Amino acid sequence: MGPWSSWDPFRPVDVKSGPFDYGSGRLEVNRVSRRDSEALMGLLTYVDPGPVLTKKGTPRVHQPPKHKDETAAFYEAQLIHYGLRPRKSKPAAKKALLQAAESNGGNFVVPEDILQLGERMAEEYGVKKQEQKEKHAEIRAQEKKAEEEASRKRKRAQDAIMDAASKQSSSAKRRRLAPPKPVKLASLSGIYTVAAPEVNEQWGYLHPDPFEVQFGLSSSGSHMWGIFDFGIFEGKLRSQKLEASSFDGTINFQWRGRETGEGEMTFDPDNTAELTFLGNGMFRGTMWWSATNEFELAGKLDEDMSRNKCFREKLVRTCKSEYRRLNDSYYEVERVSRWGGTGGWGRVARSDRPDASDTSGAGHGSDEGEEDDEESQEGEDYGDKEEDYEDGP
Repeated sequence: MGPWSSWDPFRPVDVKSGPFDYGSGRLEVNRVSRRDSEALMGLLTYVDPGPVLTKKGTPRVHQPPKHKDETAAFYEAQLIHYGLRPRKSKPAAKKALLQAAESNGGNFVVPEDILQLGERMAEEYGVKKQEQKEKHAEIRAQEKKAEEEASRKRKRAQDAIMDAASKQSSSAKRRRLAPPKPVKLASLSGIYTVAAPEVNEQWGYLHPDPFEVQFGLSSSGSHMWGIFDFGIFEGKLRSQKLEASSFDGTINFQWRGRETGEGEMTFDPDNTAELTFLGNGMFRGTMWWSATNEFELAGKLDEDMSRNKCFREKLVRTCKSEYRRLNDSYYEVERVSRWGGTGGWGRVARSDRPDASDTSGAGHGSDEGEEDDEESQEGEDYGDKEEDYEDGP
């Protein structure tokens, strides 16, 4: 528990004494402050003047607002404020207040002991308020210190990954070799800790955990799929069609995702990434996002987290399903649901067909004659049926 577990420093300061409390900078009874003598007498002696008449003596169409009397609780609180015995019913309370005023020449007088009590409570309130202010400052200082340390830690981790990727790339150049060619594309599958300095510098405070991307190769080996989380935005990656025989270490991806603030999706054709796998569990490359344009990133394989091969199959299935739902159809239904407008009510959200989500060199669609990898093997049905929900009013 924290150092102030017995007292919440963010709870409003409130000083109590019997029926009185001093919690908003003034003395109150059940959150009702004392009404001054003139105003209170005006309430007690109010007489309805009747409707405002026209020159012809008939009631005007538009009348002034009707007088609204205070509640029984209000009048009970006034009795206590003026040192009188409280009454629960409004008529009895008003009668007692009038009698007290009549005995004091038509005025209400606050007893001296209540005035002194109010002064003591005001003083105590000021002391507690100052203590709370100091506690707030101390907590803010501790939070700022923790945030700064977390930011430095994130930057050190990001720098370490970028440096390692640079050394790996430089080592290959010194040997005058192309980036090492993995024996199998499947060896690239796994969970990578990612450094993206520009994204981290601007939005790293929104994501205390390290950035991450997970890769999984489709069962046919023709596409690499990925899930990434960079804090401010997240999404799914799908590669261009891969050929193991001609793979040179570089993979081009198309990605679709969401900004994590309002959850608005993005599936811009310019959402691309080019990653070069350098060997020794490292990759380096660039990615394009509308908020930053092109930015640099690098990744290091987490070997311990990547040992479990079961996650790869689930990752590919998840990526396919979610990637194909990040499209115009789903965007329009979500747009109307989120912001209102026309054109979305009653629309059925549909996933992309497999051939429409290929990210070959031709863009969003497949090359002529190209089939999507293992979708047909899995027997999934995309785009030909309505999804599980239909948006409506």
